[in-house]
Amino acid sequence: MSEVSPLELQDRLEIPRIALTMRLRLNKGGLYIFAAETEDARQAVLNALAKEINTKVTWREVEITSRRYDLFLYLQHLVQKERIDTRHTIFSVTGLPKAIRAQQKKSPQQQPPLCVNALNVRREVIADHNLSVVLWVDEETRKRLPYDAKDFWAFQLETRCFRDAAARQREHFAPSPPVPLDQEIAELRDLLQRYRERRSDDKGGMAAIAWDLGVKLTERSQFLAAQEALTESLWLYREVGDVRGQAFAVSELGTIARVRGELDAAQRSQHDALQLFREVGDVQCQAFAVSELGTIARVRGELDAAQRSQHDALQLFREVGDVRGQAFAVSELGTIARVRGELDAAQRS
Repeated sequence: MSEVSPLELQDRLEIPRIALTMRLRLNKGGLYIFAAETEDARQAVLNALAKEINTKVTWREVEITSRRYDLFLYLQHLVQKERIDTRHTIFSVTGLPKAIRAQQKKSPQQQPPLCVNALNVRREVIADHNLSVVLWVDEETRKRLPYDAKDFWAFQLETRCFRDAAARQREHFAPSPPVPLDQEIAELRDLLQRYRERRSDDKGGMAAIAWDLGVKLTERSQFLAAQEALTESLWLYREVGDVRGQAFAVSELGTIARVRGELDAAQRSQHDALQLFREVGDVQCQAFAVSELGTIARVRGELDAAQRSQHDALQLFREVGDVRGQAFAVSELGTIARVRGELDAAQRS
């Protein structure tokens, strides 16, 4: 690749390896889930992969929409109708994040959205028809798929987020204006009140707004108001039976309790949140709850328990490939080592 590529160096170095995997799997099929920070980065990856694979391969662009959401059923139809040679075709699929947002807006109670569920239930189409599929998503969707579509995720051979170095450089010199947090809080309060007055039956919608309001108030250090909003969110999530929503609300309440120095309440909340995250199989959020329990133990001076928790959290973060979470757990282990006076271990962490 040329030096003017928007991709970061480590991404450019990874592409030949990924391309080799795809080339070797062409006659067998495979799933590759990639996120790219910008469209420029995505196009750079596509061009580089096409060049590196270096064989007579046709790249077929396909878009998932909120109406045409059953991707593999559509690909199966396309292969049969057009007699596509899957040995020399790679389907480049876009549109999943947009379809998810559209379906969530239309049917907020449908979890996961239909387009994600369709990926899960029809995953066998990949193997049955030897399909090579590159699924382009945003980073948030890539992190959610292991939990919302576990069986589908099991079929992936590669998953990676490609960073746009050029875009990051532009942002460095021309940063986005700061988010007007107070305005967001005011708008959320107004929106929640309008829901209470006009859409009181939409408890799931109100729960989501109340949770968002609680998080924003926490950022503003308005802890009492944040607790009220998050408690309302928790009760609403309980009424609609949304276990994941309950877990997030309880976890946020625990974080507030820790910041306020209410360590017993914080510990209870994080234990409850951990149990709820286990119920829904959310490993990444389990890791955050375990790490938070480790932080609470450290603040109490219970360093052995804190160290065990951070090691457990680190292992969970590794399971789901959350590098940022791993970094946080390792940093916490370094802090524990520093408090113990183990300065070499602290420096290594």
